[in-house]
Amino acid sequence: MCSHVTKRSRSEIPLDPGPFTRRAANRVAVTDRNGGGDPTDRTDRSERSDPPDRSDQIDPVESSDRTEPADPPGPSDAQARVTSAVDAHLRSAHRPILEQALACADAVAVGWDGDATNDRREVVDPYETLLRRSGLDGSLVEALADAVSAAGLELAARPVPEVPYLAVTARGVVVRGPTVEGRVVVTLDAFEVDHGADTVYRRGPDLPEALEVEWRTKG
Repeated sequence: MCSHVTKRSRSEIPLDPGPFTRRAANRVAVTDRNGGGDPTDRTDRSERSDPPDRSDQIDPVESSDRTEPADPPGPSDAQARVTSAVDAHLRSAHRPILEQALACADAVAVGWDGDATNDRREVVDPYETLLRRSGLDGSLVEALADAVSAAGLELAARPVPEVPYLAVTARGVVVRGPTVEGRVVVTLDAFEVDHGADTVYRRGPDLPEALEVEWRTKG
């Protein structure tokens, strides 16, 4: 049967565009998947895609230029400065007065039966008597007023050697200086108190451990 087919030249044979078109389309599809294809199409696709998220990246220049504001000093910082200034002024300018007040505590302890007592009246009453007889109650109040002024504070009222500005307790003597912001409280721990099964009173430490300063602010 094939011998009866008339031979024609290659140019005369009609080409079927179908298979060639399909193969070309396949090649285009493969090329697009591999990153090839028409550069115009790639440009269009890149323009349509969303930009990469760089929110987690920090500009080093911007980061180095940014300076966090310092926190303002809190009340605890101010209290520390005031108490330190009052304590230092009392120990330097008024140390003789403090030592005389502790010497009065030594005199009180001599009257005990031993180195301690269980009777509060053998502590507070004789100690207050000695402080007032020697004039140390007024000297302690004046020393506090001077120390408060040296610390940069202003007294709201002039303290006097009476309650509530000065009080003698089982621990020693407490002096208070009222200010606009609160009050400065100075305690001279002339005695130690042991609250056990039976309360025991003993002579306390010497300077500087005997001196305690607080600034109790309002609010």
